[in-house]
Amino acid sequence: MTKNVLECVVAPAAQVSSIETAHQETPSPINPLGVTGIGEPVIAAAPPAHASAVLNALGPSGVHHLDMTSTPVTV
Repeated sequence: MTKNVLECVVAPAAQVSSIETAHQETPSPINPLGVTGIGEPVIAAAPPAHASAVLNALGPSGVHHLDMTSTPVTV
């Protein structure tokens, strides 16, 4: 155990074991193409974060609820 990050020793590449990689395809049963998305989980938090930011900005004005579709009319 180290006291701080400066005492951590990182193994040089020559001392690291070799890594064997493999590829495995598992078609999705949910759609006819058998494909799944890879980037969708990252964007799932964007709309709630946006709505939260708008609510924080409008909070002093007494706004406590806002639908997820933030258009100029609804804001």
